[in-house]
Amino acid sequence: MVAKKDAAGHRIVTAAALIAVAFGIGGCSSNDDDEMPALVEESSSGEGALEEDSGSVDSYDDYTGVYDREFYDDVEFYVGTEVTVSAIVDEVISPNVFTVIDNANSDEQTEDPVDIDEVVIEPLLVVHEQDIPGLAPGTPVGVVGTVREEFYLATVENELGVDLDDPAFERWEEQAYIEATEAGAMTAGS
Repeated sequence: MVAKKDAAGHRIVTAAALIAVAFGIGGCSSNDDDEMPALVEESSSGEGALEEDSGSVDSYDDYTGVYDREFYDDVEFYVGTEVTVSAIVDEVISPNVFTVIDNANSDEQTEDPVDIDEVVIEPLLVVHEQDIPGLAPGTPVGVVGTVREEFYLATVENELGVDLDDPAFERWEEQAYIEATEAGAMTAGS
């Protein structure tokens, strides 16, 4: 069981890293072709770097991995840092805002949507300035963005230049969230 879960977790992290690489290469422009985006270098550095800093109480280095209990419990340590997270879409609030969850059965790689009733941790809000196609509850998703300490509707609307439906966001006020720079639904071929 542990080996199966570790292998599935590795596939999810690998898929998230591939998405990050694709978004990083496609979204970065540089006159120096030999210089790779920082996101690519960090994702290829391995998990050892993440483990070395796990004892720090001030902050953690950038995070690449799944949205799970450990990330949820430590989210305040990632405030202000870029993270690459793979998770399951919980609720699509608007075309550019959704929540993600971990799932007890997410170690099984299937094309079927995940059963939302199997959620084991609280959802996390993700906000992107552009619409994200292919989002639906239960869909695996990859997110690259910066963890923000507290969601304030007026501030987010102003900073991202978006108009959000106020009543839909009342429950998220003062909660941590991810301000996404890249996000997309992951398919079986990702």
